Amino acid sequence: MEPEARNLLLSIVACLDLTSLDDSDGDESIGALCERALHPGEGLPHAAAVCVLPRFVPLVRERLTGSEVRVAAAAGAFPEGTAPLEVRVTEIRDAVAAGADEIDTVLDHRALVSGGLFFLTVPNFINLKRTVNMLLNVPTEFPYSGYGIYGRHQREFAPSEVRRLLEANHFRVEELATANVWPTFRESKGKGLGNAILNGLLRIPLPWLVAKREYILCAARAHGEAVVAYPAWLYEHRAMYPDPPHGLRKVLDA
Repeated sequence: MEPEARNLLLSIVACLDLTSLDDSDGDESIGALCERALHPGEGLPHAAAVCVLPRFVPLVRERLTGSEVRVAAAAGAFPEGTAPLEVRVTEIRDAVAAGADEIDTVLDHRALVSGGLFFLTVPNFINLKRTVNMLLNVPTEFPYSGYGIYGRHQREFAPSEVRRLLEANHFRVEELATANVWPTFRESKGKGLGNAILNGLLRIPLPWLVAKREYILCAARAHGEAVVAYPAWLYEHRAMYPDPPHGLRKVLDA
C-alpha cells in the first residue's frame, strides 16, 4: 500500500465510532465491539468511540477504562425522539452519570414545526476545566474532533453562540442555562478530587463562573420561516455547504 493511502486509512480508522444500537445486543456482543474498537487490526490505531444504547454504558465504560476510546450513548428516546421532554433529559443525564463521554440524541421532528419546542444540550467550549487544562499545558481537544469542512464537530460552542445560532435559524430561545456533569472519583482519586473542586467552585452563582460550567442546556421554540443558516462568524466554508433538503432556504449572511 502506498504511504499516502496508508496514512489516509489510519486517519479514517482513528475517526470511526463503532456503533451497535440493536435491541438484541447483550454483554457479549458489546464486549466484542469494545475489543474491536481497542484493537481493530494489526498496525491500526484504536477507534474514536464506541456508541451503544444507554443500558450498556457502564459495561463499555468498564471495558474502555484506561484507553483513549470514548464512550458514546444514543440517548433521549432513541430512535423516535418523541418521548416527553423530562423523560429524554433524564435518560441523557443518567447516561452521562453512568460514564458516557458523548451523547448522540435524535430530534423530535415536531420541534422543527413553527411553535415546536426544541431542546439542546452541547458541551460548553469555554468551560473552566478546559481553562485549567490550558494553564497546565494539557490538550483541551481530542485528536478526532474534526471531520473536515463538513465537520460533525467543527468545534464546540460558548453559551452566547448557542443563542446566536438558534436565533439565526429562526428559533426563539426561551431558556438557556449551564450545568456540570463532571463525575467524581470515576477513574482516579486525583482526577476525581480535581473534578469535585471544580464542581464546587462552579456552584457559586457569579456570572463569570456560571458561564464556565461544563454543559449548555437550551430550550428554544421555532417561529416563522424554517431556514438553514450558516452564519459567517461560525462557518468558515459556509458557501461550500449543499442546499438543504425539502426546499428549505439556505441563509449565509445570518
